Amino acid sequence: MMAWSNNWISNDVSIWSILMKLKVSNEISNALLKKYYTNSLDKRFLFEEIFPYTVNYSTLSKHLDFNLIEYLSLQFEKWGLDNLGITDFQNIIAKNFRYCPQCIQFGYHSTLHQLHIFRFCPYHRHQLLTNICI
Repeated sequence: MMAWSNNWISNDVSIWSILMKLKVSNEISNALLKKYYTNSLDKRFLFEEIFPYTVNYSTLSKHLDFNLIEYLSLQFEKWGLDNLGITDFQNIIAKNFRYCPQCIQFGYHSTLHQLHIFRFCPYHRHQLLTNICI
């Protein structure tokens, strides 16, 4: 049995944040995380290289007893992205892990941090998003 609470999925939290909470609360290695929850064939695996399109949402949703596809769809609908006619979200989502240093201090990462339309954190408006560990 896994340690998990759907209460850990807060407003606009990203798939990275969900996976990190799952990983830490259950002491799951990167290798097991990759094996069970991604479709990645890459032999090397860095946690920050989990892209939304590599996640195995059906398996992860089943294990968490939480519909992640519906959750992400509602996020995109809330932000108005569903009305833009975008069918390939790989074009609007950054391929590298981007984050706000202020948000990450609190263990928070938003899907909004990954959208190309943001250079600055939407929550800390003067904080530039970064992809460099500091």
